[in-house]
Amino acid sequence: VGYPASDYINRRRNFSEVIHPDDLAEVSDKIALKVSQKKPFMLEYRVIHRDGSIRWVYEKGRGVFDQNNDLVCLDGVIFDVTDRKLSEEALRQSESTNRALFESLPDFLMRMRADGTYINAAKSLEVQVYNDQVEFEGGHLFDSLPRPQANQRFTAVQQALRTGELQLYEQQLVINGERRDEEVRVTPCGDEEVLVMVRDITDRKRAEAELKRLNHELEAKVMQRTTQIQHTLDRLRQTKADLEKSQQRLALMVDRAPIGVIDWSPAGDIVGWNAAAEQIFGYTSAEAIGQKSTFLVAKDLHGLVDDIFMGLRQQTSGTYSRNHNLTKLCLLYTSPIPLD
Repeated sequence: VGYPASDYINRRRNFSEVIHPDDLAEVSDKIALKVSQKKPFMLEYRVIHRDGSIRWVYEKGRGVFDQNNDLVCLDGVIFDVTDRKLSEEALRQSESTNRALFESLPDFLMRMRADGTYINAAKSLEVQVYNDQVEFEGGHLFDSLPRPQANQRFTAVQQALRTGELQLYEQQLVINGERRDEEVRVTPCGDEEVLVMVRDITDRKRAEAELKRLNHELEAKVMQRTTQIQHTLDRLRQTKADLEKSQQRLALMVDRAPIGVIDWSPAGDIVGWNAAAEQIFGYTSAEAIGQKSTFLVAKDLHGLVDDIFMGLRQQTSGTYSRNHNLTKLCLLYTSPIPLD
């Protein structure tokens, strides 16, 4: 306690002064009871060291009586057991932490010997037991599971002990008429002992199966849509090819037609000139294209040509007129070609 023995021998200090206030009453009562019974006492309690720290002590003693059976003194020994008490407290804390950890796990935990005998188990509310009549303290593996699953687990136990490595596998059980999927882990925890951890993964397996089904449906829809798009593209390519062929035939027909075919832009510029127009008007295609429409008629008819183009811009029907150009008398039929 940090004080010299002389303080107590000379009675300058009473030992009860260093006993922890929370323990003093209990220590006094227990010692008084044993002394009254003339029996030895043994107890542990806390004392306050001279430096203010708390120490644990173990005291063993007895009362010393005179010939008249009057108490003379207490005789005994006191040992400092602080380190042991701290170790015990740390161990209790560790065990409490481990217990809380195990209880929070969704796994069914079992300790098992190499021969398949259960040592003990910590059940989980999330894992259904196949045979709830089995004692998991002293019971046997082959009494707790169907033969195929028991054989599989026994093999995993032997493999874990032989290799020193974790064994992991999945199993299926029918419990209360419902198929359950479980993940089993077997890990060695000694020369002849393993820890078996069983986790119910039924919900996960169902979610995986549903996700797989949805993926298959999506892939089928994507494939169907891709096929439809491909067919549409094929039809568009065919339509484009047919249109190009039609345009080529039309261009050939226009070029070989026995009548003059002239194309004008909305501004009145010549943009097309076939071979017959060359024969009729005497101008080559290179000479005509780019010219205004009025270059083919006399100046006094320019107003008429302008009126014709004005009418074409405002209607979709053709216009027929009979005019003299600069060299010949010709019949002229004009018709707009809608741009859209």
